[in-house]
Amino acid sequence: MTRHVLNPAQYPDARCNDGTQAAFYYAPATTPAFEDNWVIYLEGGGGCSSLDGCEDRLNDSPHKMSTGCVAEGDCASGGAPYGVAQTALPPTRDFDGIFEPQNGSIGQANRVLIEYCSSDGWSGEGGRADGSSFGFTNLDTTSDMEFHGHDIVAAVLDRLEQLPTTPNDPDSIVLFAGGSAGSMGAMRNLDYVADRLPNAEVRGFFDSAYHGPIVANPDYPAASDYPCTSSSALNPPPSLAGPTISAKFDLFDAYVDDTCAQAVAPGEEAVCMKIEKLLIDDFIETPYTVYQSFHDFNARTAPSVADLLSSQGLSASRANRNSCIEGAVLAFDDALRQVNPPSYEGNFLHCQQKHVVGPTTYAVTNTIGGDNVIDMLTHWFTGVGDLWYTDSSCL
Repeated sequence: MTRHVLNPAQYPDARCNDGTQAAFYYAPATTPAFEDNWVIYLEGGGGCSSLDGCEDRLNDSPHKMSTGCVAEGDCASGGAPYGVAQTALPPTRDFDGIFEPQNGSIGQANRVLIEYCSSDGWSGEGGRADGSSFGFTNLDTTSDMEFHGHDIVAAVLDRLEQLPTTPNDPDSIVLFAGGSAGSMGAMRNLDYVADRLPNAEVRGFFDSAYHGPIVANPDYPAASDYPCTSSSALNPPPSLAGPTISAKFDLFDAYVDDTCAQAVAPGEEAVCMKIEKLLIDDFIETPYTVYQSFHDFNARTAPSVADLLSSQGLSASRANRNSCIEGAVLAFDDALRQVNPPSYEGNFLHCQQKHVVGPTTYAVTNTIGGDNVIDMLTHWFTGVGDLWYTDSSCL
C-alpha cells in the first residue's frame, strides 16, 4: 500500500499532534469484480487526555504523534525539523489480516489505512494544549499540541473522492472500520462517514473498542458469572459524562455524533463520546458489528479493569483480565440484543485473540465453530450471508 500525505494547502487542519501532516496508505482494488468494494480502516494505538498522559506518550510512542512529513515527498529522515517522530512514515507498507489478498472481496477491495497520529480516538476538531512544560515544540514554533482526529477523517474522505474510482460512486460498498482506539474512532465517525458517502452502502466494524467495564447493570444477566460483572460488581455506574470524558471532550474540542448531541441536555455533549451511550441508546444508525480482541494491550491493562478485580479480591492476572473483558462484552452484547436496534448485527467475535489488521503482525487465523473469522466478515460485508457468533467461553 502506498503512502499519501495530505496536502497542507488543501487540508490545513489535517495535522498530527506535532503539526506534521496526516497521511494514509492506499491500494486500489486488484480484481475488477471487487472494484466497488472499499475498506477504510482507522489505525489504533491508545491516546492521551491530559498533559501528563501526553508527556508519557511523547516519551513512549512519539511515532503515534507524528508522521514526520510536512507534505508528500517532504518527509524527515530522522526527527527534527519534522516533528517528534524519529523517522518518517515509509513510502509503502504491507498490512495483514483483512488486507491480505487471499481474503477476496475485502482483501482485494480498494484498501485504505489512515495512520493514527492525533492521540484523540479520532475525535478532535482543533483542540490545542500547551506542551511547553515537557519540551514539546510544534512545527509552527509554538508549544501547542494539536488534536485533529475527526478533521483527518474528513480530509481523507475528501481526498478519496478525487480518485477515478471513489467510495461515493453508485454501487460502492464501504466497510468503515478501526482497531482499538481506531474502533472508537470508527464508532464516533460512522454515521458521519455514511452521510458523507450517500451513494454508497456503508457498514461499520468495531475491532476492540472495549477499554473498561462497558455495562454494570443487573438487567443484563449474560455475564453474571464473570469477574467484573458478577453481582458484587453490578452497581449503578456514575454519570456517563464524568470528569475524565468531559476533560477529553474539552481538550480535543471533540466532534460527537449529531443525533446524540441533539438528544442530550445542553452542556452534556461530552457523554456522546462514550461507546455505551452511542450503542445502547442506539444513536448509531448505520449497520455495524462488534469484535473484541483479548490481545489488545490497552483493553487488558485498563485501570478500571484492575480496580474492579481488586474490589472483588481478585488479582489482576492476565487470565482474570481476559475473563473480566469477556464478561463485560457478553453483558454488552446482551444489552444490545435487548435494546434490539435495527442497526446492530451481532457481537460475534468476543473470544478472539488477535486484531483483524496489523503491520505484518497479527494474522487472522481464528475460527469459531470451524468458520474463519474473515469468511464470516466477508459474507456479512457483501450481503451474501448473516453473521455467525458464539456465546460460549473461549477461556
